[in-house]
Amino acid sequence: MESNRFSKTARITKVALFTALMAVSVWVIPPITIPGLAVPFTLQSFFVVFAGFLLAPIEAMLAMLAYLALGAAGLPIFAGGRGGLSVLLGPTGGFLFLFPAIAATISRFRRVSSRIWFRLSLGVLAGIVFLYPAAVVYMSVVTDMPFGTLLLAMVPYAILDVLKIVIAEFLARKIERAVTPE
Repeated sequence: MESNRFSKTARITKVALFTALMAVSVWVIPPITIPGLAVPFTLQSFFVVFAGFLLAPIEAMLAMLAYLALGAAGLPIFAGGRGGLSVLLGPTGGFLFLFPAIAATISRFRRVSSRIWFRLSLGVLAGIVFLYPAAVVYMSVVTDMPFGTLLLAMVPYAILDVLKIVIAEFLARKIERAVTPE
C-alpha cells in the first residue's frame, strides 16, 4: 500500500515538474520570430520531446495537457507571455494542440530500442515530420496563407528542433543512467 502511494506521488510530481518546465520554457530565452510568421523560437519543443524521452506515455500526455489547460485558463505561459483560448485558436494553436500526442508518441515508442539512432529518429519523426505539416495545415487555415509558403518558412525552426531533439535525447540518457540502479 505504501509503495503504491509513493508511486502515485512520484508520477504526479513528474507530471507537475514537466508542466512547470513547459510553462517556464517560453521565458528562458526571449522569443525570436521570423517576420511575417506568428511562430516564435522557444524551448517548448525541447521539453515536449524531453518529456517523451523521460516519462511514461500517460505522464507525458498529462503534463502537456496540464500545460495547455493552464495556458487556456489565461496564465501567461504561451510564447511571448501570452495566455488564453485566443492563443490556442490562433496561428500557433496547431503546434500547441499536438504537444500531448507528440510527447506520448515518443514515450510510447522510445522503449522499443535503446539504440541512440532509433531514439533520435523517433524524436525527429514525431516531433518534426508529423508535427510540422499538421500544425502548418492548421496555421494555413487560420491565417489564410498558402500551405507551401508556410511549410518552407518552417525550415529554420525544424533545423533548430533537430538540435533540440539531439540535446534532449543526450540529457534524457544521462538522467536515465544516473537514476537506474545497477
